[in-house]
Amino acid sequence: LVPRQPAVEMSQIANDEYAQICAKHPERFRMFASIPMMDADQACKELERARHLPGFSGITLCTHIRKRSADRHRPSLCYRNF
Repeated sequence: LVPRQPAVEMSQIANDEYAQICAKHPERFRMFASIPMMDADQACKELERARHLPGFSGITLCTHIRKRSADRHRPSLCYRNF
């Protein structure tokens, strides 16, 4: 299995960077948060964290998770939170 922690960390870093840009230029930029879909629990936690960041407007979902199309994965509890 692919380690999940790097995906979580990279999502947090990216979202924090997006938020900094939005905070500096709120009249010009909004952000769509990146969430680590390899782990539904972590995805929900990052969504909850990111939705309070400056400029948050929504999320972007990857279409492939672990080399499989997202529609091939079982729906997770995380989707209910979206």
